[in-house]
Amino acid sequence: MFTVSHLISRQCMFEGFRPAAYLDTLGVWTIGFGSTIWAGERVTADTPAVTKVAALVEVRSDLLEAIAGCQALYAGRFDILHGVEQEVLIHMGFQLGIRKLSRFLRMREAVMIGDVDGWVMEMKDSRWWHQTPRPARALAEAIANTDWQGQWVMG
Repeated sequence: MFTVSHLISRQCMFEGFRPAAYLDTLGVWTIGFGSTIWAGERVTADTPAVTKVAALVEVRSDLLEAIAGCQALYAGRFDILHGVEQEVLIHMGFQLGIRKLSRFLRMREAVMIGDVDGWVMEMKDSRWWHQTPRPARALAEAIANTDWQGQWVMG
């Protein structure tokens, strides 16, 4: 089973912290630990700088939303997945948003029938894979090994 503290720590490692708004690799305004929404508004160049503590509160809230979204999207299957598999879906839900994650139709089918190879293949066969290679590869390796590898292992 995943823990929220490990989810937060790993998400912070994936994203890194930036107090000021910046354009991510896709040209989307982002702040803190990868948040594109701040205080209910889209992040823009004019979004004021944030503290690390405020960013941690925001990433926790965003991850809790991703958990709920994944539980709904993968209803009937999510609760019986291995904790690492649950965490991978949650990170994808955080990064993509649940609406975009729901568009990974063939991946969802693979998850629902327990086809790990198909799940990883569908992850690799996406624009997301090429847009965010570092976390995407870490997530795929975690699924394939049902364990976190290397720098992604939490103490």
